[in-house]
Amino acid sequence: MSANHLDWDLVDRLAEGLDVEYWARRKWRQRNHIPHKWRLEIIRASRGRIRPEHFQVMDKNNKGRAA
Repeated sequence: MSANHLDWDLVDRLAEGLDVEYWARRKWRQRNHIPHKWRLEIIRASRGRIRPEHFQVMDKNNKGRAA
Protein backbone atom coordinates (compact mmCIF):
# COMPACT_ATOMS: atom_id res chain seq x y z
CA MET A 1 0.00 0.00 0.00
CA SER A 2 1.46 3.35 -0.99
CA ALA A 3 1.73 6.16 1.54
CA ASN A 4 -0.76 8.28 -0.40
CA HIS A 5 -3.51 5.63 -0.48
CA LEU A 6 -5.33 4.27 2.53
CA ASP A 7 -7.10 0.94 2.04
CA TRP A 8 -10.51 1.68 3.56
CA ASP A 9 -11.60 -1.95 3.45
CA LEU A 10 -8.59 -2.88 5.58
CA VAL A 11 -9.24 0.04 7.96
CA ASP A 12 -12.87 -1.03 8.28
CA ARG A 13 -11.96 -4.65 9.10
CA LEU A 14 -9.34 -3.59 11.64
CA ALA A 15 -11.63 -1.04 13.29
CA GLU A 16 -14.42 -3.60 13.47
CA GLY A 17 -11.99 -5.89 15.29
CA LEU A 18 -11.34 -3.03 17.71
CA ASP A 19 -15.10 -2.77 18.38
CA VAL A 20 -15.57 0.55 16.60
CA GLU A 21 -19.26 0.97 15.78
CA TYR A 22 -20.39 0.59 12.16
CA TRP A 23 -21.74 4.14 11.96
CA ALA A 24 -18.49 5.62 13.27
CA ARG A 25 -16.48 3.70 10.65
CA ARG A 26 -18.88 4.85 7.94
CA LYS A 27 -18.46 8.47 9.05
CA TRP A 28 -14.66 8.09 8.90
CA ARG A 29 -14.84 6.97 5.30
CA GLN A 30 -17.30 9.70 4.29
CA ARG A 31 -15.10 12.40 5.85
CA ASN A 32 -11.83 10.74 4.78
CA HIS A 33 -10.64 11.17 8.35
CA ILE A 34 -9.83 8.77 11.18
CA PRO A 35 -9.89 10.29 14.68
CA HIS A 36 -6.50 10.53 16.33
CA LYS A 37 -7.58 8.41 19.29
CA TRP A 38 -7.99 5.38 16.97
CA ARG A 39 -4.95 5.82 14.75
CA LEU A 40 -2.34 4.16 16.95
CA GLU A 41 -4.62 1.18 17.60
CA ILE A 42 -5.25 0.78 13.87
CA ILE A 43 -1.52 0.99 13.13
CA ARG A 44 -0.84 -1.71 15.74
CA ALA A 45 -3.65 -3.94 14.51
CA SER A 46 -2.45 -3.65 10.91
CA ARG A 47 0.98 -5.09 11.78
CA GLY A 48 2.80 -2.70 9.49
CA ARG A 49 0.35 -2.52 6.60
CA ILE A 50 -0.78 0.92 7.74
CA ARG A 51 1.87 3.40 8.81
CA PRO A 52 1.76 6.91 10.32
CA GLU A 53 2.60 8.29 6.86
CA HIS A 54 -0.85 7.24 5.65
CA PHE A 55 -2.47 9.51 8.21
CA GLN A 56 -0.08 12.37 7.44
CA VAL A 57 -1.15 12.27 3.80
CA MET A 58 -4.81 12.10 4.86
CA ASP A 59 -4.38 15.12 7.14
CA LYS A 60 -2.57 17.06 4.43
CA ASN A 61 -5.34 16.33 1.92
CA ASN A 62 -8.02 17.38 4.43
CA LYS A 63 -6.25 20.53 5.62
CA GLY A 64 -8.62 23.47 5.66
CA ARG A 65 -11.78 21.36 5.55
CA ALA A 66 -14.26 21.40 8.38
CA ALA A 67 -14.88 17.90 9.72
